[in-house]
Order: sequence, then C-alpha cells, then structure tokens
Amino acid sequence: HRLLEKVEALRGFKTEGIFRLSAAQADLKILRKQIERGDYSMKNVTSPHVPAGMLKEWLRGLREVIIPDALYAECIAITKLNEKRDRKQEFTPEVKKRLNTVLGMIPKVNLAVLKILVRIIMLASHPVNVGLTKMTEKNMAIVFAPSILHNPSTDAMSMLHNAKYEIDFAILCVAALSKDQEDAVAVAAMEHGSCVSNPEINPKEALAPLMWKSYVDRETGRPYYYNPATQETRWDPPTPIHQNKAF
Repeated sequence: HRLLEKVEALRGFKTEGIFRLSAAQADLKILRKQIERGDYSMKNVTSPHVPAGMLKEWLRGLREVIIPDALYAECIAITKLNEKRDRKQEFTPEVKKRLNTVLGMIPKVNLAVLKILVRIIMLASHPVNVGLTKMTEKNMAIVFAPSILHNPSTDAMSMLHNAKYEIDFAILCVAALSKDQEDAVAVAAMEHGSCVSNPEINPKEALAPLMWKSYVDRETGRPYYYNPATQETRWDPPTPIHQNKAF
C-alpha cells in the first residue's frame, strides 16, 4: 500500500509509461535498502517510476503468483470460453460464475493483492489518465499478467500459445473486481493533479460523461445506462453534461 500511495503522491498516474518504463537501478537499490531497514518514508524519492519499479520487483520476488498453479488450467479455459461471448457483454453468466468460483478459491491475502493490482490497472488506464500515461488496460495487463497467472508447463509451445490468454485473464479480473472500486478510482483519478479547470466542478460530476455504462434490463430486454460516478440510471443514451476541453 505504501508503494502505491507514493506512486499516487508523485503523480504516477499522470506520468507516461508508469509501470512500463524502468527506474534507475541506483535509485531502486537505495530504496530497497531503506525498506529492508524498515524505513518506508521514501522522503527522498522524486520519481514515481521508483516506487512503481519496487512494487514490480516485490511481485517478481513472490514464491508463487497470485493464482495458484492448480487453478491455471481452469483460468485459461474460462478465458477461452469468454471469447465466444456477445461483444456487448464483459462476460457471459457462466464465465462470471466460474471466474467468481476461482477467485473465491485463492488465499485471502492473494485476493487482497489482486485487488490492489486491479486498482492500479484501473487508475493508469482511466479515461482521465490514459492520455498522459499512454497505458491502456491491455498495456497494464501485459505488465502484471506474469504476477497473476503462471503457466506451470515447461513446454515452449504451450507457453507461447497461452500467453495471450494469460493477459486476457488479467483483464477479466479487472472486469470482475472493478465494480466495488469504480467510485474510489474515479475520485482518485481526479485528486492527483487536476484535470478540471473549473474548481467549482465536483470531481465525480466532471467524470460523469466518461463513466456511463450500458446494461440490459432482464425483464424488458431494453438497454439502460448507469453512471457509477453519479449513481444515475436512465433509459435514453446519455449526453455529456459538461464540455471540458481537458477531456
């Protein structure tokens, strides 16, 4: 959490290539020694790439990835099954059920770490930030997929073939775990470096045009729209409430 807080404090989610570009090895070495001494202040760290790099280093140092190897085959199967969905859906009911089952089977500490990674991916690829970070959801998934899912096979062809599905599974995890974090991420995306020139505009209100999501009413089959930033629901397609050049 402290590393993530430092990334945010240094405007990392407004910085191009965050979590993709490497930090200077000398800076990482200094921070590593500080943390080993129990000093998490990071008061002399000025680049967000340093705590971002240390977080990636910590993830690489874990004995096991977030999803245990015993669940690897099921994760790949879920991802392949999701390719057959209607493109208007994030995932089918069966995929959602099987994915929730997998996430319910991993250790609680692993799930907590996964939720932190989901928050990081959402912040870096948020519509308010992605123009600055140049890190789309897929770009971020490529960065963190090796820490989420690892192919236990040593067969080169299997590893090559499944690499795409490992990235897609990371994106599925974002879709599955993002619902309870959307409001918090929306506010955080605005707090660290204002994207709104008018100080009278509430951050959630300013984000509203970007956050409408479409769903289908089960009883009528009609599409409807929900905005987690304002908690509004409507039948008609939304129109932007603010014309802000910053967006």
